[in-house]
Amino acid sequence: MNRITAVLSAFILAVGFAAVTAIPAHATEDTTEVVWLLPETVTELPVGNTPAIWPQTYLPEGVVPCGRFGQADVYPTTEVADLIEDGILERGEDYAVVVSWRFIDGGVCPELTTAVVTVTDATCDAVAVVSLTGEHVTWRVVSDQETAAGPAGTVVEPVPSGIYPALMNGGEPQSETNLPVYGSTVFTAVADNGYAVVLEPVTVVTVEPDCALVPPPLPVVPALAATGVNELTGPLGLVAFVLLVLGGSILAVRRAVRS
Repeated sequence: MNRITAVLSAFILAVGFAAVTAIPAHATEDTTEVVWLLPETVTELPVGNTPAIWPQTYLPEGVVPCGRFGQADVYPTTEVADLIEDGILERGEDYAVVVSWRFIDGGVCPELTTAVVTVTDATCDAVAVVSLTGEHVTWRVVSDQETAAGPAGTVVEPVPSGIYPALMNGGEPQSETNLPVYGSTVFTAVADNGYAVVLEPVTVVTVEPDCALVPPPLPVVPALAATGVNELTGPLGLVAFVLLVLGGSILAVRRAVRS
């Protein structure tokens, strides 16, 4: 009997093992993580499932904004569409299908800072000057012209705020070897840790001024007055009239003398 029992036991174990190993490796449902934003009234990372964390708002990008807290829930993929349909998750709505969950801290919001790029155009007497202004920022500079930093397209960073002449080497005075640079340069403000700056990359185009010799202006011909006689023809006409009368008088006198 003991032998029969042992044989039966071995058979049952073998069948059980065969049944377990026959289950496909991917028999479990696929899952998807969904991120929800907790209410603004939640001011610290929760430690458990409390009524204060409801209702929650769906975050399609899965990114919790700074200064806020979120919850990431793992669901069977087939359940996700129904849960996010209205964009709001009420308390208990997902209890029957949630696989796992965790809280997310969005972190402290950075302090905003400002940055400004101003340009003084080049003239025949001076090169263009770029002023980079901003606190808690450095600058990323890329020029399409060759400079002292390297060939066109060379990325220069970090550059501190300051005033930079548009020269091959902006830190040195202009010379025969340190010539002005004309073309396009992109300045990007990069905020220090703990700060954020709202400034899109600024493209500065410096153009070589036209310093060719300019011929002197032509003399201005006086305009005709309303009477049709300009400023010069009036006096000249009077002189001509006097000379004509004088000439006629002389001629008359000569004829009188001859007669």
